[in-house]
Amino acid sequence: MILKFLFRKDPKPIDLLIISFFSSVPGLLVFPVLFIQDPLLQALLVFITSIYALIAFGSGIKQVYLLRNIEVVLVVIALTFGGSILGSV
Repeated sequence: MILKFLFRKDPKPIDLLIISFFSSVPGLLVFPVLFIQDPLLQALLVFITSIYALIAFGSGIKQVYLLRNIEVVLVVIALTFGGSILGSV
């Protein structure tokens, strides 16, 4: 429902699946965490990788649905935190 409000054209599920697949590929960069013993370095690696994945997702959404920057930020926030916000109500 949120996506239909924020997107300029109707979202196609296949487009969203492809974008989310390619934005989750950076998650493979977290694999070295299994072999690193330092918790600070592990947290830093996971944090940087998750930020990179969110940026890749926002960039894909922006290119496919011709969104402005603020709309991309709203979509990423809505998809990231929307489930937890609605689940707490």
